[in-house]
Amino acid sequence: MPKFQVGETHTATAKIINPTPGDLTYKGVLSLGSPAAVKAEQFFLIPAGQSLDVNFPVVMPAVGLYPVGLSVQLGGQELVLMPGEDVITQLTDPIVSFSGQTWDAGAPVAGDFLVGSAHSCYFGYLAASQYGSYQAQVLLGGTVFGSVSWSYSMSGGYSGFNGVGLDGVLPTTSGSYAAILKTYTGGKLTGGYYLGTLNVLDVATPSTFSYTNFVVAVGTIAGTIIPYWDISCDITNTGSVTQTNKVAIWVNVFCTYYGLPEGWDCISNLASRPDCPGGKDPGGMTLTLAPGGSYHYRFCGWPYGPSSGGYTYKVEFRDTGGGKSAQVAMSR
Repeated sequence: MPKFQVGETHTATAKIINPTPGDLTYKGVLSLGSPAAVKAEQFFLIPAGQSLDVNFPVVMPAVGLYPVGLSVQLGGQELVLMPGEDVITQLTDPIVSFSGQTWDAGAPVAGDFLVGSAHSCYFGYLAASQYGSYQAQVLLGGTVFGSVSWSYSMSGGYSGFNGVGLDGVLPTTSGSYAAILKTYTGGKLTGGYYLGTLNVLDVATPSTFSYTNFVVAVGTIAGTIIPYWDISCDITNTGSVTQTNKVAIWVNVFCTYYGLPEGWDCISNLASRPDCPGGKDPGGMTLTLAPGGSYHYRFCGWPYGPSSGGYTYKVEFRDTGGGKSAQVAMSR
């Protein structure tokens, strides 16, 4: 799928054939988006039985995903509507970069997202390469879903995040919503990226998973000074039908000394250490439970975030049906 910069002019070329015995003047309309965000129109004469390569220059519209279509008309009547390859437009930020974007425990899956439910747009990396003040926003359907701000200077602050979640609540109306990341430098829009489309539904079954006996502890690998987190919880399906959810551990780290903003991060990409006692499950997994069925979840692995003192952690389980556990807090 081609990607183009917002505001650039690019040219689409289509080969059009006149199969009739007479010379004809056609009209071609190239559109981006449905309804069309931009159009390019051309009139052209094609001799009988001949073909012609027709160019349609188009200025790329605002950040997003655009289906492409070409309408060929004669005498005001549409003869054919030909779909083209979708186009993604973006505004590349020269200073702020990101990678590893996911939603909750993994990539979006139709039916996983309920109207009005809380979720997090997670970035494995989000940072600036120069000193300044920055903000990142995630928008759904043009409305801000979540945001984070930070400052970076010689006297303090930080360049960005190795893992940050932008938390928010999904729209209360079902539909498909384009997710857009916008980045700002000194309050000025400097970047924009299409992240994908979320299907937000109001007909999916909410989570019936319950979370009990939730414990968070910190230990040390035997014979070493390597610390680990030991997180365990009993997950039970309290509903009347079998249900499948993606379940993941979420961690919120906050430090007043360094001025780190409070934000939830998903650790679904972490695996349990084989030398941890009792660890068997990763930080996130897909779990299917029959009515009344239960699963003892136990993650034992690298500690999340800094191991030095002065940090406060909150830990909880979340699932993609909107369910979550109580929070367990701990300080280091």
